[in-house]
Amino acid sequence: MPANRLEKYMKTQIFLICFALSGLVHLPLLSSAQTLESELDSLNLEKTEKVPEGSTKERLYSIQSRITELKNRVEILAGGGQNFSGDSFLQSRQMSLEGQFHFNDSWSAALAYSQLDNQWTNSTQQLINQKSLVPDVDYTTSRTEARVQYNTFYGKLRWQRDSVLYFDQYISLGYAWNNLASGTSPGPVADIGFAHWISNWGTVHWGVKDYYYQENGQLSSGYNNNIFGYLEVGYLFK
Repeated sequence: MPANRLEKYMKTQIFLICFALSGLVHLPLLSSAQTLESELDSLNLEKTEKVPEGSTKERLYSIQSRITELKNRVEILAGGGQNFSGDSFLQSRQMSLEGQFHFNDSWSAALAYSQLDNQWTNSTQQLINQKSLVPDVDYTTSRTEARVQYNTFYGKLRWQRDSVLYFDQYISLGYAWNNLASGTSPGPVADIGFAHWISNWGTVHWGVKDYYYQENGQLSSGYNNNIFGYLEVGYLFK
């Protein structure tokens, strides 16, 4: 074979071998590219289900249960009060002892007894001393009352970062038997106040009571509102 033809033949063979080797090298790359493309197509959000929208508009609430359970518990209270609406002749204060039975966290029944201390005001005492004139007033010496109480709402007061005081706001209606200097005079009683719960046993009550009954003087008589502000401390029995 002539030399020039042999040279062309060798070049042709070398080119074919290089072309074949190049195909073998790129074949796995093409296969890998096709596999990657198919995986990307499977993640295409337009061909699959859309990702659900975020729940940024959903409101979350945290509800804390009552710290001090009241159902079927007995509460004993002791305290004192001051009359803020009596006549200008007397200053009346009362000491009271009260028991409550809680049917549940909202409703309870109360029975209380109060002993009153009545003193003439300074101006009235001067009038008596100087002119020997005693005002014609009737006054209460003691009373017994029975009430039904309802807790309207339960809440808490935060004093510091780690100090919280839990309370119930309540209203109460009932009937009172008032022992006066002139005799017994029954009448309705209304009560509104707050009960603060200390741990699982201690209680503090404060509020205002309105006693409405007839007072009988020697020369005149009539129905009057006797409004007492009070403060009581108590113990919750399990």
